[in-house]
Amino acid sequence: MRRDRHAENRALAADVERSAERSFRGWDARRRLSIRDGSQSTPSLSLYLQEIQRVPRLPRDEALALAREVRRRAEALRSALAAIPEARRALGEDACAGPAPSDTEPLLRVVADLPELGVDPTAPAARRVARAAARHRRAKERLVLHHLRLVVACARGFEGRGVPLVDLIQEGNLGLMQAADRFDPDRGAGFSTCAVWWIRKRLERATREQPRTVRLPSHVCDLAGRFLRTREALRTRCGREPSRGEIAVAMGISGEAVDRIAQALTDCVSLDAPPLAPGADPLRERLADPAARRPDAGVARRFARHALEARLAGLDTRERHVLGLRFGLGGRPALTLRETGRVLGLSAERVRQLEERALERLRRRPELAALVSSLEAADDL
Repeated sequence: MRRDRHAENRALAADVERSAERSFRGWDARRRLSIRDGSQSTPSLSLYLQEIQRVPRLPRDEALALAREVRRRAEALRSALAAIPEARRALGEDACAGPAPSDTEPLLRVVADLPELGVDPTAPAARRVARAAARHRRAKERLVLHHLRLVVACARGFEGRGVPLVDLIQEGNLGLMQAADRFDPDRGAGFSTCAVWWIRKRLERATREQPRTVRLPSHVCDLAGRFLRTREALRTRCGREPSRGEIAVAMGISGEAVDRIAQALTDCVSLDAPPLAPGADPLRERLADPAARRPDAGVARRFARHALEARLAGLDTRERHVLGLRFGLGGRPALTLRETGRVLGLSAERVRQLEERALERLRRRPELAALVSSLEAADDL
């Protein structure tokens, strides 16, 4: 099974390398200067492609030999750091023992932090570390430089997914550098086979994360990729749009999780985005606020409030105070009979009598019915 997988990876790497050769073989300077990245021309990309075209592709044996040299330089750098007690403590005992390191980033960070750790840069041990780091960097740069065209060939397969080609090449170069660190030449596979996997991994993550206005976590992006692949497979198999339950069963998750993934994949729309139809209003002007009141509602309420104040003016001062406290007029909270009596220094029964007398006087006026109807109409707006 592992042999078959290695064979498939080698075939994929060979196809990518042949595609890279075809891409660079037929390009002249005029065509390279006309490369488009979205809607803007990118002469810097053309110059970059011209530069990497001058670097020949390494044969398989030479690439393996150079990868072994990178591995040896990384081991030498770790040994030089382990000879310094401060660096050894910063790395940890586990990192200073065992096989050659597959990730040199911790080593390079400790090299940069040696002065902060109290190590004299002019000391012999520090000089050995600096020489080992420089040799490792030169070997890794050579390995990466001879495979930059592989990155361009992989990046071209991811065009049209919302990420500019320049950004795709940069992400692919990061994957290539990861491959240079993690490649084990003793496993029998070629470096291009390993590099294609790491390059495509970085490109797939970039096309999932970068085009979005709101960045999604990596595990959500992985679930979204599974969701899209599952939905497309079910659509091809059934000949129709699959339901939420079918996608949930195929992915082995709940229907609520499917809804959350679908919602996360929804694109953001700017309120200031230009309208699609000429002469139409922008989206900000066409979206209604359900919590906002209509302008005529405020006018109607102000009119009703002035009319109510005019009607209450016909009552005596004590009756106006009782109605204002009991019904919360003037923006105040409504009070109970006992609370109103406490404010006015009256008993609850006396407050009830004053309230009844005031309401009875208001009911005798015919214009009160129009006032109540206007208040009800204003509340409905």
